[in-house]
Amino acid sequence: MPKLLLIADDNEQFSAMVANVASRRGWVCRKYCNGNELLEALNDTEGPALLLLDILMPDLDGIETIGRLKNSAARDKLRVRFVTGGVQTNAVAAKMIASALHLEVGATIYKPVSIAELDFVLADESGIMDQRRDRKI
Repeated sequence: MPKLLLIADDNEQFSAMVANVASRRGWVCRKYCNGNELLEALNDTEGPALLLLDILMPDLDGIETIGRLKNSAARDKLRVRFVTGGVQTNAVAAKMIASALHLEVGATIYKPVSIAELDFVLADESGIMDQRRDRKI
């Protein structure tokens, strides 16, 4: 069964590259330009998903988006990896907030990202999602 990858990033080139690489590896990808678009779409998301969430975006950034996820029914279906081209302190703050809200958070991805690094992240997350599924069976 294909795995679902949600990409929330305002950098269209980055989102397209991630979606291209991930779809070649069997992932179903959905792209969003900001946190508002993502939150609107989450109500229609079925099953578990990996969320790559950019920390710095217009309208609703990654940190604000995480704060709003606390009231979303989809929060338990998500595993989050923050993505940033910014400073490490933003990533640390985002991870602390997400952890306080009991969201599953993996290691932060720092831009620019190589295809090899993206391959590693997708393989790692695929294994984690398989383990989660197997525990629930």
